Amino acid sequence: MVPESRFRGVILRDVIVDVLGNLLPGTLFVGIAGAVLLWPAVSFVEIARITVPEAAGLEIAVMSAFLEFADRFELALGVWAVIVAYVLGHLFYRQDIKVPDKRSFRRIRDSVANQQWVARTEPECEFPYLNLKAYLQNRGLRHLAAMVPWTAPAQPEQGAAKADAHSPSPSERVQRTKTFINALKLRILSHAPGSFGPIARNEAHVRLNSSTWYMARTIQRLSVIALVVAAGLAWYLGGLQTRGGATQRLVWLPLAAPLAALLLATWMNRKIENVLHYQRVREVIHVLETAHLVFRDRPEVIADLCFPSSAGQHQTAAEHPVAAHDAGTDGGGAV
Repeated sequence: MVPESRFRGVILRDVIVDVLGNLLPGTLFVGIAGAVLLWPAVSFVEIARITVPEAAGLEIAVMSAFLEFADRFELALGVWAVIVAYVLGHLFYRQDIKVPDKRSFRRIRDSVANQQWVARTEPECEFPYLNLKAYLQNRGLRHLAAMVPWTAPAQPEQGAAKADAHSPSPSERVQRTKTFINALKLRILSHAPGSFGPIARNEAHVRLNSSTWYMARTIQRLSVIALVVAAGLAWYLGGLQTRGGATQRLVWLPLAAPLAALLLATWMNRKIENVLHYQRVREVIHVLETAHLVFRDRPEVIADLCFPSSAGQHQTAAEHPVAAHDAGTDGGGAV
């Protein structure tokens, strides 16, 4: 039987990730996309009414019918909008985080160029990052570095003489894999569900930014299409002769919403790219530190993940790499 605390941890994770990663970006997309599409349509209807006064009666009849329909099916339309927002948000949620992560790394690369970073080049910027062990060692987090089973190969320009003396040979090297972090999350959830809340929140924030980045990129493309179509219609209507030059004054009004949406989406993407890569690095460090605290007295639970070379040996807890490191420090392994 599944313990109640573990069940609550699963529910907490699903609710947080679903709401932040799915529903919020989807709702934002439905609202902005609606404005991008409806504002030009309504504006051109108004311009057409001014251009062809005889169409005023038809406009009033159409708007009255639309408002009556919306009032009659208000609840159904609201439910439908939530469903559409969730489905679209789920599509954004399922996009590969690697793309915005690399865009974020590209944007902050100059600021970390002189540091020992988790990724030395853009191709290495794949979660949980090839150079993670060296980054943790450089930051003094050796208890976490000991838990990372892979070691980044020396860069070609470094030469074999500068390679880490303790680095494994290519035949012995463990491959970096995202499954490593996912497996640690599952074991933390299974053995210490009370410690899983912050991990779920970190994952939800990363998913929210990733989903919002894809949403904003879609809004950018939709806005460009709307701008091109609206500009073509505005150019055509601007050449029509109307009373008092009314059309000439209003003809560019339909472009306002698509242009504002394009600027907003571009701003959102830039802001996300400034922080997303840092968030992913914090996520992997948080998972490692939580695993260290949870399993420091039971290292055998994660031995096959973090210490594959010793997983087949029957070591006592005091002999294990994690416990051995803690025994040599004054304040334990927590940072």
